Amino acid sequence: MFVVSVMPCVAKKSEKTREEMKNNELDNVDAVITTRELARMIKQANINFAELEDSEFDSPMGEASRSGSNIWSNRRSNGGST
Repeated sequence: MFVVSVMPCVAKKSEKTREEMKNNELDNVDAVITTRELARMIKQANINFAELEDSEFDSPMGEASRSGSNIWSNRRSNGGST
């Protein structure tokens, strides 16, 4: 598996090389690109998200976590307070 980290800040590119970002001498992240770089790649590839067909979820690691959606649903259920 090749892990790409997409981050808004260019600092992540240098953080990737730090020793604490490794396990058993292997990098935790293989490549880092910024959100601007990703946007540029999408534009260069002429990808129009509105025209993409739906497809099945790709789940290489098993089931997907729904924890992100749980965070937002909990915030709404308690009036928006944390």
